[in-house]
Amino acid sequence: MSINDIPEKILPFFDRFKHPVIKHASFLFFTFNFDVIYPLLMATIYPKYYEQMDEVKNVVNTIEEEFCLRILLPWFLGFVIAAILPVIDAGYRWFGAYIDRIRENWVSKEEEEIYQRKINLLNSKLASVIDLIEIPSLRSILRNIGDDSIIYLFPCEPGMTEATWVKYDSNKRKIYPATVWDSKLLGVVLTVINGNTALILNKGTISDSSLIRITEDGGYHISDNGSLVKSRDEGEHFIQKKDNLVKISGNSNLSVAKFFDREK
Repeated sequence: MSINDIPEKILPFFDRFKHPVIKHASFLFFTFNFDVIYPLLMATIYPKYYEQMDEVKNVVNTIEEEFCLRILLPWFLGFVIAAILPVIDAGYRWFGAYIDRIRENWVSKEEEEIYQRKINLLNSKLASVIDLIEIPSLRSILRNIGDDSIIYLFPCEPGMTEATWVKYDSNKRKIYPATVWDSKLLGVVLTVINGNTALILNKGTISDSSLIRITEDGGYHISDNGSLVKSRDEGEHFIQKKDNLVKISGNSNLSVAKFFDREK
């Protein structure tokens, strides 16, 4: 047998130690017997300082006296561990798959709720457009608005009422009741359709001042509580009434989201 053949003869022998039982039993054997194996190992490495035969006798005698603890117990535990570990591994995999399934179901449910909300919002938007066209009382409002006026349909929270001045949040794409005039002022609510969509006049003229509850001629501004207050100053105002015609100058600096992108 040549030197090159030695690895081929030895490697299969070491492959035996890859078996789960032998692997765990061997580890436990060396762990349980470390107190006697270590001196024997030192005696082999440093023979000048140790009596090798004494250490060998010590190993043999100790194992004979404690055979169950040092031989049988490591092998028994090796069998037990080799049998239990696959069960633990299978349980861990099952638990991981269970957690993943719960997480995926939770994500799917959240996505479903988001999509359902978008669908419901879209349905309410489309219903408001249809009602604005088909219902005579709503359609008549449009006849009181000048042709060059700018109007918006916006989803709104329950409780929004006619003649409410609103501001627009461009980040959230939503409207809120205005408490004072500022650069975010969008306009006045002419009517609320189905309780969830507001028709807002942003800029232009309206020939029926009762829609926005203005009775006297003159200029108006929005007070701190959101109501209209007649100005004492002469000249142009953001809101101006003459006879029965109301002119709203509008806020040209606002960039309003498209109809289907507006949020409630």
